[in-house]
This record gives sequence, C-alpha cells and structure tokens, in this order.
Amino acid sequence: MMGLLFLNVCIAWTIGSGSYGKVVLYQSVKDGKHYAVKVFHKSHLLKLRVAPSETAMTDVLREVSIMKMLDHPNIVKLIEVIDDPLIDNFYMVLEYVAGKRMCDFGSCPRDGIGESESRRYLRDVVSGLMYLHAHLVQALLTGLKRVLNFLKRLLVF
Repeated sequence: MMGLLFLNVCIAWTIGSGSYGKVVLYQSVKDGKHYAVKVFHKSHLLKLRVAPSETAMTDVLREVSIMKMLDHPNIVKLIEVIDDPLIDNFYMVLEYVAGKRMCDFGSCPRDGIGESESRRYLRDVVSGLMYLHAHLVQALLTGLKRVLNFLKRLLVF
C-alpha cells in the first residue's frame, strides 16, 4: 500500500541518478514542502550483486535501517519508506535539502570560499560525522555483545 505522504505529492523533476536508481524531487500538495525520493526497481536491486552473497537490495535495506536510527541536523532525515509488494518500485522518502553543491565543476571562486565559510562547513561535517560515529559504533557494539553472550551460553552447555 502506498504511503500516506506519497499520495499527497506531485512530481517536480529528477535531481539525480545512480546505478541503483534515481532521485526525484516531489512537492507536497498539502503544504508545498519538497521531498527527495529515491526510486528503486526491486527486480534490478535483487539481480545486482555487490558481493558473492549480497545483492544491492541488501545495501538499500541496510541504508534504511541505519537512517532510521539517525536524528541530527546535519544528516538528511528519512521520512518514510514505501515498499508495496504489488509493484516493482521501492521508495525512500527523504528530507530535501535545498541549495547547491559545494563546488560544481567550474563554479568555485578562484580565491576559494573564504575561511569563515570553510570553518562553518567543516564544523557541520565534523558534527555529523561525530554523531554517526557515536551512534553507529554503539549499535555495532551492542550487536557484537549480543552475539558474544549467545556464544558464551552455547559454550556453557
């Protein structure tokens, strides 16, 4: 079944694409808010191998599970996941961050972006990375502890 958010949008335009799918900018009919929607074909993801025992679908589902854990102002938020078993498409509805790329080819000023602006960008990037490190490492350690406890119980019997 299609998500509630997705039913109230109109398409704007494709803003990116990659080997897994494309990203389309949608606008909410209700409040005018924009969303970046990653659109994937499940059949394509299931055929595409990223490792001997892993498909691209595994990668996408891993991305979804990680994004569900995150809440930080410098990390794009996952709003909704739409996976209708009756259709081949899989959608990740993301917060849309308006703006331009840091330095598209040929668009950077010759003298750079300036020290104060560089400092602000760097601070935001480091803040997001520190958050990711703290939360993802904690999640990995929690999972590892569970596995170790399970193995200990097996060894006792």
